[in-house]
Amino acid sequence: MIKTYAMAVLFVLTGMAREYRDDSGFSVNLPDGWQVRKYDGGVVNIVGPSPSKFVLVLPILGRTKDCVTSLKVNLSGGWPAFPGVTDLTIEPGNRSAVARFLFHERQSRGAVLCAETSARTGMIYGIAAPTAEFAREQPLMTSILRSFKYGGGAAGAVPAALPRMTKWREANEGAFVIPIPEGWQVQGGIQRISNTDVRGGIRVWSPDGASLVQFNDVRLDKVLVPGRQGMPPAQLGAGWRAGAHQSGLQMAEWYLRQVWVSELQLSNLEILQRQDRNDLSSQADQVPQRMGVHGFQHLFGEVGFRASRNGRPVEGRLLGMTRMLWSQSPDLLGGNFETEIKGYMGPAGSGGQLARIGGYMEGNCEYNYQWIAANRQAAAQDVRNTLNQMHASAELQQKAFWDRMAASDERREAVNDVLGGRVRLTDGQGNQYEAKAGSNYYFYDVQAGRTAGRPNDAVLGSDVYPSPVVDLRPLEALR
Repeated sequence: MIKTYAMAVLFVLTGMAREYRDDSGFSVNLPDGWQVRKYDGGVVNIVGPSPSKFVLVLPILGRTKDCVTSLKVNLSGGWPAFPGVTDLTIEPGNRSAVARFLFHERQSRGAVLCAETSARTGMIYGIAAPTAEFAREQPLMTSILRSFKYGGGAAGAVPAALPRMTKWREANEGAFVIPIPEGWQVQGGIQRISNTDVRGGIRVWSPDGASLVQFNDVRLDKVLVPGRQGMPPAQLGAGWRAGAHQSGLQMAEWYLRQVWVSELQLSNLEILQRQDRNDLSSQADQVPQRMGVHGFQHLFGEVGFRASRNGRPVEGRLLGMTRMLWSQSPDLLGGNFETEIKGYMGPAGSGGQLARIGGYMEGNCEYNYQWIAANRQAAAQDVRNTLNQMHASAELQQKAFWDRMAASDERREAVNDVLGGRVRLTDGQGNQYEAKAGSNYYFYDVQAGRTAGRPNDAVLGSDVYPSPVVDLRPLEALR
């Protein structure tokens, strides 16, 4: 294959390589210092002693474009494995194409072969190295590709075909449609904690109950992270808990040990691989940054395992992600984060097939945009209602505060009046007066008030009600 498309000449490794066999169903000859990294969808990246040298094997499932178009679109559109592609040339072949290019600010050179293996599938094979070292390293990388095998087949063998798929519509709110293997059963769906906290999670089980593919878990609480000075006790709402910040790797291993071991009845658990997925973390961080949103941090981590279930060996893999929103006042509050989990579990040797099924399902999930729009409107209305309630509550609290202050002022003035031997009076017409306390009745001498110039001097105190011939206006004590 490589010879046919003139990517390189065969270089035989003698005493320099060891055969690596992976539980997910492939083998490859690894030179000293080279390592295998696996990703969702059956992607295999074989990395040299320096990360700038690598070999890539990538199955294409659900192919919709020919190889020339696929290479042009992916390499021109910002393929994360090959950032900043320049000097791109694509040589078409018979249901295939070879791309050659520079990338990473022309510091590295790459070559990628695309082969169409059926009407809907294909394979990508790539090699890359620093520009100055590419010619020297090319034979070694080519020999690694030539040694790569799925199962016991020849180099370049195509992964087992996907089972026949059917579409499953989310049952609770019709939020999405996702392809699942025919005969498989789905558990879960959308759960609405509130209009501002809508979660989705499903488990898809094989007919015999031996295999599952899972996307998220609605039971995973959001976490409020205390600040450096701690956090006073508070009543958290549904779906929230307080705790320390954790990485995706920590959450993936916790979920495996605390949830899957119990619910899937796993025993003899053995962790085969723990890996922080910094590549996925950096890509996810770029999304809010491009939108001008700052403060988010994504941490991905992957755990591979094997165990026993009902007396039979099983294997699986979990990918965890935490999305942290850091607070701008870390002394008072650290921030908050939410967790996402996805992975598979099945009989030993089924990992590769389950990973391909999961990758196809996730890649072909169709969301109901009418549901998304309605959900956003409901969330916005909830936010408005909450703000209105907060404003109304604040107004009541303010009114109660000022009422208390006014009553306090009145009590203080009343005490001062008693201690000072003074009484405050009103004539019922909006006029107020002061007089010496000690009388049963108080009157305002209208005539005297007209000539006195000082209204308080016209106030008269009496222990008996005076004769009506005198022009006096009765006054009433205010308190």
